[in-house]
Amino acid sequence: MPDDGAAPDGPGQGDAGLTPRERRARRHRENAGAELSEKARRGIRRGAPLAAVLTVVGLAVGGLVLLSQSGPDCPDHWHASFGLFIDGRHVRFTHPEFLSPPRGSHDAHLHGDDGVLHYHPTPRRCVALDEMMGIVGVEPSDGRLVLAPTHGADGGTYEPSGNRTLRYFHQPYGQAWREVEWSDMRRDQLGNGDKWLMHYGPDALVAGEQAQVADLPPEYRPAA
Repeated sequence: MPDDGAAPDGPGQGDAGLTPRERRARRHRENAGAELSEKARRGIRRGAPLAAVLTVVGLAVGGLVLLSQSGPDCPDHWHASFGLFIDGRHVRFTHPEFLSPPRGSHDAHLHGDDGVLHYHPTPRRCVALDEMMGIVGVEPSDGRLVLAPTHGADGGTYEPSGNRTLRYFHQPYGQAWREVEWSDMRRDQLGNGDKWLMHYGPDALVAGEQAQVADLPPEYRPAA
C-alpha cells in the first residue's frame, strides 16, 4: 500500500489497512469534523442557545455519515457487468432472490439473467463487491468459491484442484482486463461500466470467458 506521507501520530494513522476509497472517506470525515468543532466552539463563545448548537452538531454528524457513504465514488444509480464460469460453462443467474423486489434486494440486484448488475441504493451509499456478490448467491475468497443453494445444481464449494484454477479479473470501464486478488477487491465498489469475471477451470479458457462478459447495453453505459 503506498505511503500517504502522514506522520504516525497524525490524521493518517491506520491508513495502511484501508483502500484508497476508504482513506478518502476518512479524510473527508476528519476535515468536516474539524470544521464542525470550530463552528460549535464559536457558537458557544457567542452565547448561542445550547439547543441551537446541539441542532447544528446533530445535522453535521448526520451529514458526516452520508459523506462517508457517498460522493463521486458512490453514485446513486450505476451499472456493471459480470460473468461466472465453471469449467468454461457460463453459470446462469435465474433465481428470484437475485432479482429486484419483492424477492430480491432493492439496493442492488439483477433485472434478469443478462449479466448486468444494477445499483440504486436508497439512501445513497457505496455497495462493496462482496455485498453485491452475496446478493447474487456467490461467496468468493482467494482460496475457494462458494455458490449458495439458490444456484441449484451449481451450488457448492469450488477449490483449485489439478488443472482447475480459481482466478478473478476486473476490467475498469474503457481499460484492459487485469487479474486481481479477491482480498484486494472485496471492499471496493465496481465502477460504472466496469466488468467483473470469476473463473474456475483450466487457464486456457480465460480469454474466451472474458470475451463473453458482455458490454453494457447502450442505455446503461456511462456518458461519454
